[in-house]
Amino acid sequence: MLVNADSGRIACDTVKLHNDTVNYTVKPKRNVVFSLIKTTPNITAVKIAEKTGLGTATVKREIKRLKECGTIERTGSDKTGHWKISKDVE
Repeated sequence: MLVNADSGRIACDTVKLHNDTVNYTVKPKRNVVFSLIKTTPNITAVKIAEKTGLGTATVKREIKRLKECGTIERTGSDKTGHWKISKDVE
């Protein structure tokens, strides 16, 4: 975890916050994935990929990062379960 010097908030990200262009392309993907999970708790990674045009591997990677940060958690099975939002994306 990193602390953003400008806002003082903890940023749960594996990418450095300064002088790193990758950080600016990763966050929008994560926000899109999070928004779909938030509005449709029973959505699957495959459906997210279909709706966003992102690859399934990319969606699964973003879901993994959201889970690692404690933002989301899966309740139930992959097929019949749903997503639980623990906190908003920073």
